Amino acid sequence: MSVTTTGHIKRIVHGPEVNYLGAEAYEHYAFADMTQVGNTIYCSGVTPTRGTQDGKNWPYNIEVVSPGDFRAQYDWVLGTLGRMLELQGAKFPRDVANITVMTTDMQLLNESVDIWCKHFGDAWPALTYLQVVALYHPEQMVEANAIAVLPS
Repeated sequence: MSVTTTGHIKRIVHGPEVNYLGAEAYEHYAFADMTQVGNTIYCSGVTPTRGTQDGKNWPYNIEVVSPGDFRAQYDWVLGTLGRMLELQGAKFPRDVANITVMTTDMQLLNESVDIWCKHFGDAWPALTYLQVVALYHPEQMVEANAIAVLPS
């Protein structure tokens, strides 16, 4: 885990710990997995990607998880988001207040409600679905970000 603090904002990187992105991706794009202000955690968009060590994947040693398989990508994104929040002390999914899910194919998202229910059960956060033209990687089909609130 990497944590930097600027004033009252903590910037946190958990990606390498949960088989998400490698350190070079964070350094290149200058972002953190999440920021925390008080007991509120703001999560960056989690993509179905992970860091690699071979130096061959597009760009910055990143590969897409399960190319062409929306359901596997969606499951991976929500699972990774949950693992990162838990590392920061949140109870996933109970502490999640809001999620935005972006997809390149709304029909596939609508056909995958069971994956959402697998991760969230009856802990329903506020939810926004967006269909977009493209996401970070051309083989990426889904991305999700969240806001979680830790108990006081």
